[in-house]
Amino acid sequence: MSWYKHGQRFEDLKDNIQVIPCGKKTCKLVVNTNTTVIFKFTPTEEVKELVNDVYASIEGLPIPFIGVSGVSACSNIIRVDTGEAAPCPLAPGVQYSYVNKFFIQPFYPTISMRVHWSLNDGDKKITCFEVPALITTKSSKRS
Repeated sequence: MSWYKHGQRFEDLKDNIQVIPCGKKTCKLVVNTNTTVIFKFTPTEEVKELVNDVYASIEGLPIPFIGVSGVSACSNIIRVDTGEAAPCPLAPGVQYSYVNKFFIQPFYPTISMRVHWSLNDGDKKITCFEVPALITTKSSKRS
């Protein structure tokens, strides 16, 4: 799978990011189903508030994922070392895991795209990634 690093220090993206379900080349996001995103990150400074910035890049245009983008991510954070909930603020140097399940809305267009996902503290991008995806109406085997 082609993962793209754009944010803070992902030493090995395959070990730090999961999109479920996701194939080997493209994440197939099936309309009217849930998709789960899990990724680990370690902030380098205190994070007061985390907000999702999630959009599909379709022919160069950013289209936000309604109901996900612009929503606080603080309730979706756990400490990796303890497995306990870690509401904001987040301490520097501590590894956290972000876990979010979101619904693929029936009005999303069935199209290939790049999904950009970042967690921001105000105007500062704390961590982010991009992944190739396809919104489809049918579930299929991993590709």
